[in-house]
Amino acid sequence: MPNAKQNLVIVESPSKAKTIGKYLGPDYQVKASMGHLRDLPKSTLSVDIEHDFEPEYQPLKGKEEIIADLRKAAKGSGRIYLATDPDREGEAISWHLKYLLNIPDDETYRVTFNEITRNVVQESIRHPRPIDQNLVDAQQARRVLDRIVGYQLSPLLWKKIRKGLSAGRVQSVATRLVVDRENEIRAFVPQEYWTLDVNLNRVGKSGSFTAHYYGDPQKRELSSEQDVQSVLDALEGHPFSVTGVKKSEKKRTPAPPFITSTLQQEASRKLNMTPRRTMMIAQQLYEGVEISGEGSVGLITYMRTDSLRISEEALAAAGDDNAVLLDVKSPLGNFYYSTDIADAQTADADIAACDALIKELTETPDLIVIARVPAFSDPNFVAKHYSSALTTTSGDLWMDERRCYWLRPDSLDARSYLAAIALELDARGFDEVLFDNFTVPDDSSIAWDAEAITQVAASEDCAETLGANLTGSSIRLALGTTVPSVAQYASRVYITTEKANDVMTVTEDMAEVLPDPSTQLVFITTSHDTRFDASGVIRPLLGGDGGD
Repeated sequence: MPNAKQNLVIVESPSKAKTIGKYLGPDYQVKASMGHLRDLPKSTLSVDIEHDFEPEYQPLKGKEEIIADLRKAAKGSGRIYLATDPDREGEAISWHLKYLLNIPDDETYRVTFNEITRNVVQESIRHPRPIDQNLVDAQQARRVLDRIVGYQLSPLLWKKIRKGLSAGRVQSVATRLVVDRENEIRAFVPQEYWTLDVNLNRVGKSGSFTAHYYGDPQKRELSSEQDVQSVLDALEGHPFSVTGVKKSEKKRTPAPPFITSTLQQEASRKLNMTPRRTMMIAQQLYEGVEISGEGSVGLITYMRTDSLRISEEALAAAGDDNAVLLDVKSPLGNFYYSTDIADAQTADADIAACDALIKELTETPDLIVIARVPAFSDPNFVAKHYSSALTTTSGDLWMDERRCYWLRPDSLDARSYLAAIALELDARGFDEVLFDNFTVPDDSSIAWDAEAITQVAASEDCAETLGANLTGSSIRLALGTTVPSVAQYASRVYITTEKANDVMTVTEDMAEVLPDPSTQLVFITTSHDTRFDASGVIRPLLGGDGGD
């Protein structure tokens, strides 16, 4: 019998090679290219502008031994599988490998792993494809543009402005967008507007609710104190009554998993991590980490992606739990789903895919779906409602460390806005809405009339008002707060922490206002310390899908 040759699988990193090798077994040899092996040399422009922008590639210095080792392995192998990352950069690396190893077109086997799990790896090997030349061309176009812009414009900046500056295909455009936006902000002319709300007691029942003036019969804008006074005069001495109740069929539909940009934003907001560090850690989680008793295991799907699809394995895992928490709005004020709320702005993402994801999860039997909303961080809403924003003692809009503007909890506009979000999420089928970071930041630069109402009291009143507005709806109000006097208005309280020692302290504090902390207090953590399990606990489900 002839000796069977090992098949060669080429990936980008050694850690990924180790994990994949474990899943494929002894019939496969897995080697790493250590990234790019061929590129444009740094010493010259290396782009022939006069001849259709033809790039001039060369093997990278320092990669000679890797190239020689791969050529040697390729000669004695059966099939050669090019298994670099599932994006345009990975596609280009495979294309360069094909050239360096002199692999014929009909013997080119390209495979991608959107997640490094046994099932996905083995299934991908069974269904290889040719190299996608469109993705290769996209990467080459990006690389050529980077080289032309950087090499030709940067020297101009050095000559005209100062040494050390750089121009780029992305950074230069982004800088212009920032400048244009700042000019728009400075050119904004404030316009006076008023809102009119009334607190009404329920007849024959306990409790109250807030009604917002809309207009009769059409919506009316209140642009002055005189407009408000004319409405008040018209209402004087007249009773209030409910003339109709609108009922509609409820569609249970949640928030997206991370895409590259939202992952970086959340890592920066919650962990103060740079984009570089975030992507480095995500790369390690994708390629595989050592887990006791299991060896190297890939924990997330490919992290450079704009796709919102959740992997089948992640959905199956979610079905084993009884709750899933989804971010439906960013701290910048961008909604991840299609919203009908006035002045709302959607995120730069696949909204249709997000809507489908919401529908899929909320229709999953026995699954509690929780929507998380940053309570007061919302630059988009502030841009349209300046009077609703926190300000500094100098009269400027207050910004947090992420340069985000915040709403005031005592603003009627802000309260109506938050209530509208909660009611819309109720209509989408969410079981619970979590307004996170439900507090005024502890910053002495924030202007506040302490004699009128304290910051804590304003948060308390806002929480109470939200609860009243949700009376009659099926969605539960949850708050992210460590202040018991605020927490008392929530059906459930969420605490984000990695410190297991916080469990007892927070539980004791919340026991004053929560009848059953074991079910009403939930810790959000990545820690597997069993002390968290004494109360409710939510741990991240690392999922998503690859593809650039």
